[in-house]
Amino acid sequence: MSAWASYVLGAAALLGALGVVGARDAARGAAALWIMAASLSGVFALSGAALTAAVYLFAYSGASVLLLLAALALERSPAGPGWRGNPRAWFAGAVASFAGLGLAAVVFRNASDGPINSLLAPAAGAQGNPLFALAACSCLAAAACIAVVAISAPPDSSPAPSGSENS
Repeated sequence: MSAWASYVLGAAALLGALGVVGARDAARGAAALWIMAASLSGVFALSGAALTAAVYLFAYSGASVLLLLAALALERSPAGPGWRGNPRAWFAGAVASFAGLGLAAVVFRNASDGPINSLLAPAAGAQGNPLFALAACSCLAAAACIAVVAISAPPDSSPAPSGSENS
């Protein structure tokens, strides 16, 4: 394993962990958690522990998507006190999750000769590990879910300050 790659991925994992702690909104927190998961799994994949890398991808990708959807489902309404659901975020997250799971199932079914597994074979070992290919697709599904929900989130509708308060 290249020492520089290990240091870069370790630094990215640390920055991702700090981003999770310091994130102020759900999309940034889930994206930082996903960056941390991808970086940690990259460290394990480079060291030859493909199964550990796959477990990290599964666990943290799922955790980032659940964190994002739970936070968006209980988003505070800017119009007044109380909580409201965000149906657009739920729909976008569900579509992205089902699309990612479908892609992961197709890749897992065709893992021995699929094009994605042949790209992942150097990281997963000489024969290629179908579990690692499935975990990588779940990580991509988590990234797609985070991106779709972040794009479809409604803009902040807080009133802009007016300059006529002192007159």
